[in-house]
Amino acid sequence: MSPEFRLGVRLAVGTGRRERLRAGLIVGASALGVFVLLATLAVSHAEAVRWGQDFDMSHRLLLAVIVVFLAMPVLVLLATVNRLSASVRDRRLAALRLLGLPPGRTRLVAAVEAGTLALAGVVVGTGLFFAVRPVVGVLSLAGRRYPVVDFLPPVVQVLAVVAGVVLLAVLVSLAPTRAVTARPLATRADGPTRRPSLLRLVPSLAGAAMLGYALLRNDEASNVWEVLGPFLVGTVLTGVGLPIAVPVIVRGLADVLAQLTKRPAALIAARRLQLEPTGTTRVVAGLLIALYLVTGAQCVIVMWERTPQYIDSYHNAYIGPQQIGFMPSDKPLPPIDQLTDRPYVRQIIAAHTFQPDCEGSGSLCVTEVYLGTCAELTVLLASATGCRDDQVSWVGTKALTGENRPPAGDPLELRPARGDGVLTVEAPSTEITWDSESDYPAVFPTLFVPRDHPGAEVLLGDEHRTWVVIADPGREVWNAVYDDVLAVTGGLDFGMSMPDWEVLDQVAGYRVILWGVTSVAVFVGLIAFGIAAIDRAVERRPQVVALRALGAPNRLARRAQLLQTLVPLGLGLPLAGGLGLLAGSSYLAFDDETAYLPWASVLGLVAAAVLAAVLVALATLPAVGGRLSPEQLRRE
Repeated sequence: MSPEFRLGVRLAVGTGRRERLRAGLIVGASALGVFVLLATLAVSHAEAVRWGQDFDMSHRLLLAVIVVFLAMPVLVLLATVNRLSASVRDRRLAALRLLGLPPGRTRLVAAVEAGTLALAGVVVGTGLFFAVRPVVGVLSLAGRRYPVVDFLPPVVQVLAVVAGVVLLAVLVSLAPTRAVTARPLATRADGPTRRPSLLRLVPSLAGAAMLGYALLRNDEASNVWEVLGPFLVGTVLTGVGLPIAVPVIVRGLADVLAQLTKRPAALIAARRLQLEPTGTTRVVAGLLIALYLVTGAQCVIVMWERTPQYIDSYHNAYIGPQQIGFMPSDKPLPPIDQLTDRPYVRQIIAAHTFQPDCEGSGSLCVTEVYLGTCAELTVLLASATGCRDDQVSWVGTKALTGENRPPAGDPLELRPARGDGVLTVEAPSTEITWDSESDYPAVFPTLFVPRDHPGAEVLLGDEHRTWVVIADPGREVWNAVYDDVLAVTGGLDFGMSMPDWEVLDQVAGYRVILWGVTSVAVFVGLIAFGIAAIDRAVERRPQVVALRALGAPNRLARRAQLLQTLVPLGLGLPLAGGLGLLAGSSYLAFDDETAYLPWASVLGLVAAAVLAAVLVALATLPAVGGRLSPEQLRRE
């Protein structure tokens, strides 16, 4: 074993309490990261096995997004913990250079130190995953139960996680060593800190500009790639640039605070932020990226929830009343009025509807003709306006009216595709409109013919009668009505209107997955924030001891520490939420759904993240230190 390797292992283990605390934090965070990555890949593999041959591209894309979604905060966590006590480690490497160790061998010491701790974390995290794995068989994850045998990623993925975590730790540890080994004397002497360059703002500003372009130009784009390209690039640039831009904003605020404040704690915090603006990135980066991702993901759920199938199914399942239509097939359906005595049935309407034959001169292809009264129509379409029992009228939603209709006064020949009878009417000039946002009918007429219209009686036969049951909401109610109609009709074939329960279940599953992933991402971000905050507090102990030795009370140091932590949070978290909302708005603009931005859930999410981060920040205050002792004066 080479001396550099032995020295790297020795430095990884540490000799003092502070060094061992840092080593423990790195091992613990690495173990958490490995566990989350392996669990995510295991869920992805088990889901693929569960779908079997139905595992199509849409499911692959969803699982890939979830894996990337969780991998980003985990990678930030791993990068953060591998730069704990960065200034101490940099000065230590600079000391090795000043003692004559060549740059390459100095970097080898840094790589061995980081790799040893990461490997220990990998062993702990992998062992924890395999220890917890048998419990999966009795747990429900996002409404699903996975067999234990399926809850295991492929060997290639496991090896990729193990090697990737160790490699990331080594790369992060080597990133700053070129500057340290090139200028060891300046590093060892704690030279002046360079002000963060304004170029750090470029990725975030460029990404936000692209997202804004995609949002504003969506309606005018000639093809989808004109806005899809800027949206994808802007989303990545904004997410990557967010933590990079925070030091610039923090340094600017620190400059203003140092000029304006007269409070000692605020002044100390401002001076420290001026000296260590980039250190704030390590504290809040994981939480910022997690919040940015989950905020944007809320808008993805909104897109699913705005599909007509989901809206109709959700209304029938939870809001009501639901309309269940039963249409005749080969033979007319017998009366089902007796079902009104069921407690879950509110009303039954005999709606005479038919689809016209599209052949023959003067015929009209419309979706559905309704023969009845305005009173019946307003039960089916509660928001309908403009209906009169003495005139034929078109029927259309408020969002879609007057398309592809013959001129008013032209003769329309209404010949049912099934059965006998022909009715000729004049094309109307009037229209009945209804709101598809508030009504969820079982029939969708496009032409209304009053029941008393001359000649309409030839089309009022039982073969054109659809029974519409107005019932309470609920899937169980729908099943009960179906069983009742099946019993009354004696096994006759019939068609029926059926909500898309599969879409309802699918979106509900997506929502559970999203909130589960959100919880894990925010938790990982909070862990990264807490670890980095504790490390920064421990690293500042010499400054705190100096203040205490000069007579400053301990509460002054703790207030300054709290302010140093809260300033980046107060700037970064709202910024992350706002940029995530911008990315989500650009996504919703593809379907013109920006009016349905989830403001309430996003604001609640940001508020919860802020509250949790403040609690974590308060919990890290003991790391600043307590009473001043002679041992502290000697050591610090």
